Amino acid sequence: MLKTNRYALNQNWIPPLGLALLLGLGWVFWNNFHQNKLVSDQIALDDAKNFTYSVSQFRNFYANTILPPLQKKGITVTHDYHNLSGSVPLPATFATDFGEYLSSNTQSYKVRLFSDLPFSWRENGGIRDAFEAYAMEELRKNPTEPVWRFEEKDGQILLRYAIADTLGENCVSCHNSYPGTPKTDWKTGDVRGVLEVTRPISGLNQTLEKSAQKTFAVMMVMALVTFIFISLILKRLRNTLKAAQQLVAEKTEINDRLNSEIFQKDQLAVQLESAKNRALESSKMKSEFLANMSHEVRTPMNGIIGMTALLKETPLNEQQADWLNTVSSSANALLALLNDILDFSKIEAGKLQLDPKAFELEPLIQSIVKSIEPKAAEKNLSLAVHIEKRLPEWIISDDMRIRQILLNILGNAIKFTHTGAIQLFVTSSGEHNDYLKISVQDTGIGIPEFAKQKLFQAFSQVDGSTTRLYGGTGLGLTISQQLATLLGGEMGFESQEGTGSTFWFTLKLTPTSPAENPIEPQPLAKPSTSDSLAQTDPIKILLVEDNLVNQKLAIALLNRLHYDADIAENGAIALEKLINGHYDLVLMDCQMPVKDGYQTTQELRKWDSALSKTPVIAMTANAMQGDEEKCYAAGMDDYIPKPINPKVLAEKLAFWHAYILSQKN
Repeated sequence: MLKTNRYALNQNWIPPLGLALLLGLGWVFWNNFHQNKLVSDQIALDDAKNFTYSVSQFRNFYANTILPPLQKKGITVTHDYHNLSGSVPLPATFATDFGEYLSSNTQSYKVRLFSDLPFSWRENGGIRDAFEAYAMEELRKNPTEPVWRFEEKDGQILLRYAIADTLGENCVSCHNSYPGTPKTDWKTGDVRGVLEVTRPISGLNQTLEKSAQKTFAVMMVMALVTFIFISLILKRLRNTLKAAQQLVAEKTEINDRLNSEIFQKDQLAVQLESAKNRALESSKMKSEFLANMSHEVRTPMNGIIGMTALLKETPLNEQQADWLNTVSSSANALLALLNDILDFSKIEAGKLQLDPKAFELEPLIQSIVKSIEPKAAEKNLSLAVHIEKRLPEWIISDDMRIRQILLNILGNAIKFTHTGAIQLFVTSSGEHNDYLKISVQDTGIGIPEFAKQKLFQAFSQVDGSTTRLYGGTGLGLTISQQLATLLGGEMGFESQEGTGSTFWFTLKLTPTSPAENPIEPQPLAKPSTSDSLAQTDPIKILLVEDNLVNQKLAIALLNRLHYDADIAENGAIALEKLINGHYDLVLMDCQMPVKDGYQTTQELRKWDSALSKTPVIAMTANAMQGDEEKCYAAGMDDYIPKPINPKVLAEKLAFWHAYILSQKN
């Protein structure tokens, strides 16, 4: 019974479906015909417009280009040029005769120039029918808009298209003085008549009707084919239904198996999600560790580098100054090295950026050697430097990275050499001597064959005993090799166990000169206009810093610039001082106990008083990627990373001092 009802239902679908199909096809046919007619009408309009424009422009060309030279030669311009030998027609007469000529030589277009004004010399030049009267009236009101209409005449559909015949500047005097002119007060732009083009479009309509008939026939055939196709589909569906019932049992069994597999996959997905979360957590912990380590390392390095810079400004003898320069150079090199180690994840990802600039090659090599000579002297090792004479004095590269690689290689040579000598060779290499090669040869313990393959792997040593005897992280050679690659070269070694090793690296050699790349010195900031401001218009500064060494350094730098500052050991104390005493500027550390710099600044900005607008400059050891943006997001106005660059500090204070005074005034 169920099967019979389903079959009857399928049969009842056929008549409504067929009717809907026919109605749909009829609508599609009508819409297509209508759209085609609109398109054909528009084509006729555009065609008539272009033709009218061409006739008008040809008349203007005659009036503005051809007639003036003829008139200068004394040739008569008249409407009666047929009867007056050696004369030429007026522009209006030319346009009328030209239109009659075009109308007599084509079956497609009729051109007529008419007017409601009585030009005495023109026969049949007046208004002849209602459209011409309508066009004349409308074009006098709005000469810039064409007038058109579709009309049926003698079984033909015609398009009548009219534009205003306006008076040009060159024609005004002629019209006002010409005998028989209907008026003598013509002005530029006056409508003297109408230029009409009549175009039959019956041919287009016939083509359209034939196309519509063909389209309708094709659509009927398609409807019949579709109807037959649907009938076949219904029959096929009935047969398929029987087969489907037979497959239900099989599908049920398959579904059971699939459900079991899906359950297992869900379990696996849960495990994968758990593993992913653990990996993300591990990555987050690693990032936090690196950020904290960066802060803890930069804090004492700020004291070392800052105090060294201040000490260099005191009276020193030549030897003391040399020692102090070595300390300063080594401290800066150590800071750069520590930054790279702490940011090792960036190096692994290949995102380390170089800073190429011009520098003198030999002084760089000598300063590196001088910084490591005391370690060689402690072990009674001789340290010799051999620099090829033909090398350029100045090159362009990243001197900090060269220093980092060479310090690592020299340090390893001293570490693993107990007696003998260490020699440093700086030479050119490559087929065209376009590479710089730096080699370090020692007489140390050498490297056994089994350990050579893993020498450049991260966190690896020759064996466990090497770490116990000599220490080290196993990162130095890995970082150095990657840096050499970034410098456009490579790194390698030759070694024999018990005899010694030679480690070398190359880099792209780009010679230059000081004139091509002037190097601006970076001295400690000297008193400037900001110093005079500090003395003549002093401001009150609050230093928020928990580290005693950094307090001393910051106060010393500020005093040197003639600024005085009060100290707050944390954010909570800073807020109390801001309430009880007026301060113009706050230098804010970010990582402090009790209340950090971010919380302190956010709370300050929420105050409902003028104190909430107090400028806050971050002066922090949080100097990893994104830390500066975090300071601005907390409401701070500027940012100075540690170790503090005295010149940057002086520039920032000068800017904000001037800003504060401008706000007061």
